[in-house]
Amino acid sequence: MMKRTNLIVSVIVILLIGALMDILSYQGTSLIIVAEEYIYYVYAALATIAAISATILTVVVNSFNEKYYGFSIKEIVNFRNEYLRVSRIIPIALFSIVISTVLLAMGLINSIVVILATVVILISSASQYTWKLISDDQFCVDRVLAEIDIVVKRKNINEIERIIKRLFTSLDYSIETYGTSNIDNHLDLIANTIEKSKESDDLFILIDAELKNLFKSVSTSIGFIPAIDKVLKLYNSMGSEYSHYDRREILHEPLQNIQYLNDKELSSSTMVEISNGLENQDYLEDSDKIFILYQYFKNVYFNEIINKRVRNSLLEDLITHVSNFRYSNENNYDSVKQKSLLYIVRDFILVNKEIEDSKDLLVRISKALYSERHSKSDKLYETTAIIYLSIYLYSEFETETLVEDHRKKLKSLIHASEQSIHTSRISFNAVLKTSFKQTVKALWNLSDQVYKDLSFLEYFPPQSGAKSIVWDIRAGINFAIFNYLLSYYEFGLLPYKMISNWDEIENKRVYISSMLDFFDHDTQTIKESRLGKMKEISEWIGIRDSLPFDVQKEMFKKLNEEMQILEDNTLGEVVDYVPKVSEINVQLKQQFENFRHFYGYRESINIKDVKEMHFRPFIEDLQYCNNGLNISSRLARNFESFINEQIKKELPMVQLSFDLDGVKVLLNQLRERRFNKRNYTYVDDWGLDKEVRESEEYKELVTKIKGISFEKTSPINSHIFYKDGCLDYNIEITEYNHEFLTDDECSVYVENYKVGEGLYKIKDAYLNKSKAMEVIKKGYRKELVSFKYKSNLDSDCGIRIGFKYNR
Repeated sequence: MMKRTNLIVSVIVILLIGALMDILSYQGTSLIIVAEEYIYYVYAALATIAAISATILTVVVNSFNEKYYGFSIKEIVNFRNEYLRVSRIIPIALFSIVISTVLLAMGLINSIVVILATVVILISSASQYTWKLISDDQFCVDRVLAEIDIVVKRKNINEIERIIKRLFTSLDYSIETYGTSNIDNHLDLIANTIEKSKESDDLFILIDAELKNLFKSVSTSIGFIPAIDKVLKLYNSMGSEYSHYDRREILHEPLQNIQYLNDKELSSSTMVEISNGLENQDYLEDSDKIFILYQYFKNVYFNEIINKRVRNSLLEDLITHVSNFRYSNENNYDSVKQKSLLYIVRDFILVNKEIEDSKDLLVRISKALYSERHSKSDKLYETTAIIYLSIYLYSEFETETLVEDHRKKLKSLIHASEQSIHTSRISFNAVLKTSFKQTVKALWNLSDQVYKDLSFLEYFPPQSGAKSIVWDIRAGINFAIFNYLLSYYEFGLLPYKMISNWDEIENKRVYISSMLDFFDHDTQTIKESRLGKMKEISEWIGIRDSLPFDVQKEMFKKLNEEMQILEDNTLGEVVDYVPKVSEINVQLKQQFENFRHFYGYRESINIKDVKEMHFRPFIEDLQYCNNGLNISSRLARNFESFINEQIKKELPMVQLSFDLDGVKVLLNQLRERRFNKRNYTYVDDWGLDKEVRESEEYKELVTKIKGISFEKTSPINSHIFYKDGCLDYNIEITEYNHEFLTDDECSVYVENYKVGEGLYKIKDAYLNKSKAMEVIKKGYRKELVSFKYKSNLDSDCGIRIGFKYNR
């Protein structure tokens, strides 16, 4: 089989020989002499061979239906290649008959002979090429790959999109014809073609349209989980610029279709094996695995076509899978299963209006958890604790989204058990009682990060924009405390000691202060309201409460000692540092200009020769006295009050009423004095009735006020009319220091924290007066602040509006 270049050279040489011989013959030099009949035989042979060969080639090419990556032999023979294109050979062969007819009339016998030879060579090569295509599959594949390379190199977007679409849509034929063994090669070819076509930014439109169908085809052929391996490998290799889908959109349709499968289809579907193989899927994020497990459960649950027994069996299989925590240490897939289960609990138990379905599902979950009770995985008890906590929080506090009747029924679900004589009567309450100690410990070990990771347990109904927080670490800690109090004898008097990483927790104060809040500081016993709630929980779960007074007092004492140690450690960490005045002024300037936008502040006003002023000494926590930002923020608030005092001191008060007299008073003021700024309008107040608004004085006042520019004068809180520039001022700190409090000052100041006879609460710790004064001396300072202030403000600057009566 000659390649195209050699074939063209051979044809040209033969044609030239024929033409040369005819030229010589015309000149009288005949190299070959033949009979006249020979001429007609040659012509007849040429016409016959050309016509029959063209017909045979056409029939043969169109007789084979095999496709290679979506391309038939009929298409492949016309691909650009290094051999020849059959579609061009056939017209040439037929055209040779026309040419030969003309040459016959002219008597150019040698040219007819070489045309015959040329046609034979061309037909022979075409036949060899066609035979190669119909007999050698790899040759066909090579031709397809070569054609794709040619299209990509030409960078013709339309042709590239045509090729890629053909590759996507031909996968079904490839699987049907060659089996599943060719899927990898087919997908690799798609990936390579996309990779080579990176110059096209519009490919994602086509790819998005094809990815879903591709996954559906592959998953139908080889199963959902194996399809993830193959199709998502393709998806991940493309890069985000080639698809606007995320993985879930690709996976969603096959999962959603579960809802519409009948018993036979679902039982024979590979979807029933969906839980197998997810753990080791490298092409899926953990969130995708959660999505798959949840969507499978959801769509089986809402499938109304299948037999109820089949439906329940499938749901139970998945519940068993996501409740099986196998690893003693933290494991990603155990976390995936836990979150999947908790999504199911939220949507199909906690907020499910079909309470009988909720009951049935909780029983199934309880049976699965109970069967795993000997597991060494902490995830098992953590999951039990979270379900227990969520049922409590939803039934007690989800008052804005769930009706009272639903919350009551939800709370009673923990006692529901399967009504069957053939199985043990396992309820969620039975699971709790079996592992109550481990569950309480797990409640205490729910870290702040766990609450954040499980934030989806904060329920928002559709179209709900805002609601009170229910899923909250403080609510969780309080519930953990109640359950600890029901079993304190298992853990000792300091429950937070059961937290495995207690020493690493930063917010220790939250835990200890939450427990101390359970106590009445006068009696040092648990408050009656808390005892009532504890008794309610005790009756709910069926665990007897017993908490003697002496135990309560000892518990309070231990907790308070721990809080004191915590406070002492905190005090020891605070640095007694006095920031530089220049640092404070820089921060204060930022407060004036950026954060609080003080109107009238002008750094350009010279205050060098102004007398110093002092703020009244005030006492502050030391941790807020050693940082320029904290100090400047606090001083800015003090200056707000100071500036308002200056306004009230300097500007005269004009009393207005909301009647015609009030209008006349303000009108006279504006006539007599030339104010060009204001922060108040007056004339738009609804207190002015129709008769007043129709008066000439009112209309004149409206005109005058419209001619006065309105300004936002924060932090000034008085209603004022004033002259431009009169409110400008400059402030600068000249001295800052903080001092220890004297014993007398401590003795007076500590009384602000008195909560009972001889008992003071300072920073969450309950202390006697001596200890409280010690903490005040260590942790508080008296701030001394001097500053300079200069302003353009005087009594002629403007007027301050007051009102004659309350409106």
